[in-house]
Amino acid sequence: MEHTVNEPVNEINQSEHNNEDHFLNRQDIENIFAQGIVNAIPAIVVAVKSLAEPSQAHPSKHTRDNTSSNSINGGGNNNNGIQAPVYKRMKAATPGCTYKEFLAYKPVEFAGNEGATAALRWLEKTEAVIKISKCAEEDKVMYASHPFKEEALEWWNTVLQAKGSDMAYAMSWEEFRRLIE
Repeated sequence: MEHTVNEPVNEINQSEHNNEDHFLNRQDIENIFAQGIVNAIPAIVVAVKSLAEPSQAHPSKHTRDNTSSNSINGGGNNNNGIQAPVYKRMKAATPGCTYKEFLAYKPVEFAGNEGATAALRWLEKTEAVIKISKCAEEDKVMYASHPFKEEALEWWNTVLQAKGSDMAYAMSWEEFRRLIE
């Protein structure tokens, strides 16, 4: 059933309205939600500030002055407006790099047909990239196996099929290293 914009969609407490039938229209619901959001913003700002710097005693250091134009109510000297925080870039909640950051350190491709010495060199270079990029433990195998090509890629695909991709990518770096060696 379709509702038009002004069609009643919800009934409210009738005792407050002289026992008359009263329904909320779409505009009433939108206004209630908008007011709820406006009322929740101060608590959200406080929560975000406490997550960003839990030891920070003066949250005003993360807001612009009252003459700024970033308040929710339009800026100016409006002391009733809530100031939007101005944060510097924060680190991710979990340590580690993104795949894009990992690739920025130019991991070496590995074909797998160069012999044991080349495999050991590839491992050393890849471990250096992992260390420099601060790759998270759970991402090491996935990121490091991406530059496989030719025979190494064929070998890795058989590992993925045998273990299942979730289990293969979840293995520790030491286990992965033993497979390569």
